[in-house]
Amino acid sequence: MLLIERVKPGTKPATTATSQSTKHKDAVNRSSQSTTKASSQSQATSSVKQDATNNLTTADAGGGTLAMAITCYASQQVAQAGTHSWQEMYQSYLKDMGTIIMSKATAKKMTKPGQGVVYYVVPRGGEVETSELATYPSYTLEKDQRINIYQPDESKKVATTVSLKQVVQGVNQAHQAAKVREGGYSMAIADRRDDVESDGDPNHLTTEDLNTGDTLAKVVIAYGMMRDTNEYWQNLHNCFDENITLEIVKSDQGGNMIAMPDNSTGCIVYYAPQNSTGGVPDLYNFGHNSADGQTNGDIPDLGTVGVTTGKMIQYINSHGGRAALDQIKLKAGSTFQGF
Repeated sequence: MLLIERVKPGTKPATTATSQSTKHKDAVNRSSQSTTKASSQSQATSSVKQDATNNLTTADAGGGTLAMAITCYASQQVAQAGTHSWQEMYQSYLKDMGTIIMSKATAKKMTKPGQGVVYYVVPRGGEVETSELATYPSYTLEKDQRINIYQPDESKKVATTVSLKQVVQGVNQAHQAAKVREGGYSMAIADRRDDVESDGDPNHLTTEDLNTGDTLAKVVIAYGMMRDTNEYWQNLHNCFDENITLEIVKSDQGGNMIAMPDNSTGCIVYYAPQNSTGGVPDLYNFGHNSADGQTNGDIPDLGTVGVTTGKMIQYINSHGGRAALDQIKLKAGSTFQGF
């Protein structure tokens, strides 16, 4: 059977398989730290400190506090416009925790793309598709710490470009430092830099396709079949040639299994859910059963960290696209539980 195993925090390495899962979790945690340090937002600034007057300073600015500071500043300095205005979003962030979505897919549409990442200011808890991002306020960051602020639905026109110093001064002059600091601590960063938009080719998958039916499961399985050279994964081709239908079922040991009639496969997929605080997306990795237990990191360039759905889609699009999923048969209604 093909086991989809969720990496659970705090699992004790009672078996070799669990030990491998723990290594995967540790590797993902290291990736989370690395990704957070390497993000464009952290390059611009690192975290906002307070001085003796409790004002914000530019000494060490970044992460969620920087996003909250920019939202506060823009709500004061630009006109109220769009379905989701800067003013509306700042008031929302004062009441509820906020979310910043990082996107590369939309950067090419911006007049000033900065370092190639657009930061969208969206409500916490709402599912915002890539095609809907433009309806929210956004900003890009330059290497010299200048900030390009955009109104909703205005990617071709920068509302204003300001320095980090101006943003901090605006927050302090409005006596919003405490509120900005508090909101910044709870800000979630959703890393969607690997999202894939439509390029006009009907055979190419997009990130939004993952929300349709069993596409996500098929993408994960297809990627494993294409890249994992272990015999278990390669033998799946024979199963699909014989038109065998798979079923996703909950495993008694946690995670999900893709059950086959004779339970003959030993393919494993590890899953680590996104770390919104660190801005790390969902990650998947591939392994197989062995005499010593379960392996992890079968695909060398993934290491024990894993791959995003966006990277999997990009690879599949260059190796058959949607047609590559057609051979995978899943029982109707099969879904991942807690996957």
